[in-house]
Amino acid sequence: MNSTDFQTFANDLAHYSGYPLIIIGVLGNILCIFVLFRPKMKESNIRTYLIGLSFNDIGVFVILMIDKWLRHSYRIQLRLTSQFACKLLPFLDKYVLETSSLIVLLISIERMVAIVFPIRYYNLKSKHQRFVLCIMFFILVAFNSPALYFYTLNHSKCYDSAPKYFIKIKYIIFYIFYWILPVIGLLITNGIILYCLKKRSDSVNIKAKQQTFLKLKQKVKEGLYLLFMISALFLLCTSPFAICGIVITTYKGNKNTTFAKNVFAVYVLAHFFSYFNNALNFAVYMLASSSFRQELKGFLRIKSK
Repeated sequence: MNSTDFQTFANDLAHYSGYPLIIIGVLGNILCIFVLFRPKMKESNIRTYLIGLSFNDIGVFVILMIDKWLRHSYRIQLRLTSQFACKLLPFLDKYVLETSSLIVLLISIERMVAIVFPIRYYNLKSKHQRFVLCIMFFILVAFNSPALYFYTLNHSKCYDSAPKYFIKIKYIIFYIFYWILPVIGLLITNGIILYCLKKRSDSVNIKAKQQTFLKLKQKVKEGLYLLFMISALFLLCTSPFAICGIVITTYKGNKNTTFAKNVFAVYVLAHFFSYFNNALNFAVYMLASSSFRQELKGFLRIKSK
C-alpha cells in the first residue's frame, strides 16, 4: 500500500465509521443515564461522575462528531452557518473532549481515596462530587474561552484570528487537559491503588477492622473493576490521537512531504478511533458492574410491559 492508498483508506474508514459510532454513542449513553438514575444506583459513590460523563459524551457525538464528520466526509461546514456557530463549535471542540478526559481522572482519584481511606470514604457524601465537577467546568471554560473571541466568520470562512504563537499554546493546553494530565493521573492513582491492595493483602487484619472491610469489599471491588476498564479504554483509544496531534502541533518541517501527509492521515484515523472512548461506556458498565446489569434488566422489563 503506497502513501496515496493509505491516505484514501484512512479517509474512507473514518467516513464509514461515523455512522455506527454516532448511533451507538448516543443511544448507549442515553441508556446509561436512564439506568444510572434508577433509585438503587444511588448506592454507587461514583454515580454523579458517571452521569456527568454520559451527558458529556452525548454532547461529544451530537455536537462535536457530527460537525467533524460532516466536514470531513461531505464538506458540509456547520461553522459557516452563522457567526455564533463559528465561535461556539471551536469552543466545544476542545471543551467536551477535555471534560470527558478529566471526569475519567476524577473517577480514578475517587477510587484511590476509597482504597487509601476506606472508612472515611464510606461515610463521605456525594455532594463534593457536584462541587468538584462545577469547579472543573469553570476552569475549562476559562481556558477555552479565547475561542469565543478569536474565531470569526469572514468571506465564507471560519478561522482563528489569534496570533500563531497563541494558537500553538492553545493546542498544547488542549493536549495537557485531554491526555497528558489524565494519563499521568491515571498511572499515579492506579499505581497507589495496586500498592495499597498488595500491602493490605500481605497484612493480617484485626478482627475489629475485618468486618468493616468485608462490608466495603464488594462495593470497592466493583468500583476497581470499573476503574481499570475505564482507564484501559481511555489509554487505548485516546493515545494514538493525542500522540499524532502532538507531533503535528510541534512539527516544523514541510507539511507537503509524504511523511507529513501520512502522519495527518494517521491523525484522521486516530481521531475517529478516539471516539470509541466515548461510545463504549455502556459496554464497560455492563461488563464491570453487576448492579448496573441488574438495574438494566429491571429497566428493560419496565419498558417492555
